[in-house]
Amino acid sequence: MKNTNNHFSCLILLQITVSLLVLMGCKKSDPAPATPPATTSVYVAGYENGVIKYWKDGVAVTLGTLNASANKVSLAVSGSDVYVAAKETDLLRIWKNGVATNLAQGTNVVVNDIAVSGNDVYAAGELNQSFKFVATYWKNGVVTSLGSGSTDSYANSITVSGADVYVAGEEFVGSVGIAKYWKNGVGVPLTNGPSNETANSIFISGSDVYTAGIEKNGNTFASYWKNSVDTKLTDGSSNAVANDIAVFGNDIYVVGSLANVATYWKNGVATSLPDDSHGSTATSIAIFGSDVYIAGYSGNTGGSTSFAVYWKNGAIIKLTDGTHANRATVVFVK
Repeated sequence: MKNTNNHFSCLILLQITVSLLVLMGCKKSDPAPATPPATTSVYVAGYENGVIKYWKDGVAVTLGTLNASANKVSLAVSGSDVYVAAKETDLLRIWKNGVATNLAQGTNVVVNDIAVSGNDVYAAGELNQSFKFVATYWKNGVVTSLGSGSTDSYANSITVSGADVYVAGEEFVGSVGIAKYWKNGVGVPLTNGPSNETANSIFISGSDVYTAGIEKNGNTFASYWKNSVDTKLTDGSSNAVANDIAVFGNDIYVVGSLANVATYWKNGVATSLPDDSHGSTATSIAIFGSDVYIAGYSGNTGGSTSFAVYWKNGAIIKLTDGTHANRATVVFVK
């Protein structure tokens, strides 16, 4: 009996061992769990009823009172730090995490854009010198003039690539505004007239310089330039404007408006963005993975009421209630 029991016990142990091995083998063949997606935060800067704000994931942060003549609030995010540039009363200011630093003071001074590279903070705009607007940028508060000062010039956008500082804007030659960009202070014309043109945005991808803006021949054309080579996005049958440009891989994105409707172009193909049927404008674009974020405003764009909005993959998200003149002027995603 003892031998029989031992044999029976051995069979049971053998079956248990085989079962455990089978279970272990199944577990090892399961695919590894997917890596959780990275957290995405959407920052949008603009203003609501004359108040400078930025929104992080839809939650508003109030910074100050926008100058009545200003219409641009810019934003950059570096690490955990949020930088906002705007004109408050008669002061050009940069807020870092809500704490303001003054750039310049005066009735005819403007700040249009901000960029952060490492520990350096750059801003672009205009100063008034001898009754002329002069395209200017600041690096950590130190002024560099770009325009000659003999005619009006404007700095609309700034970006930094390595040790190089690029600024896009416009400089007049006589009575004609010439779209151009400056690289380390050296101007590169993009147009030669005969009507006023301007570059509203600049983006660097590798060794290529992309700018976007408007050209005028009757109606205004939305255009972009790659290394100074012009591509018109519209045919001139309706007024159009290009406000921002971004390059992601082999794709070129431009945002603006066409016939008073917020529009983005991907590789030259136009897509209208949904609005509330009273006009809209796209002001800024950010690409994050496969998602496209576009900031702007929708509503009575030429009047006293509009929504500050952004679109994610074409779906509109309203940040304000539309009872005042509200705008979103830049979007940043990280």
